[in-house]
Amino acid sequence: MDYQRRLSVVHKSLLEQKMFAGVEKELAIFNATMAFAICFATKSLWYVPAAMLMHSVLRWLYKRDPYIRKIYLRYNVLGRVYDPWPRRRQTTNMRPEGFAKGLLC
Repeated sequence: MDYQRRLSVVHKSLLEQKMFAGVEKELAIFNATMAFAICFATKSLWYVPAAMLMHSVLRWLYKRDPYIRKIYLRYNVLGRVYDPWPRRRQTTNMRPEGFAKGLLC
């Protein structure tokens, strides 16, 4: 019995986030829905430039890091558990002996 390695094609589009006009799909839909609701409720178009500005800021953020929202959501859950910055007087999560203990990276 000869073992053959199984190959599967994975398209890049399946691994990337779903974006709408350069912003994560959920945030773009939320921004457009809020703009429509506020403009419809107040019967004025004063919120349209604010929504466009918000979308351009979100697009700029997502161009720098497409996973920024997921990172902040994860940090909200684990913020008290994981502190990535070393402190001089740190007593918990110290490095073991022989692994540059006492040094700030």
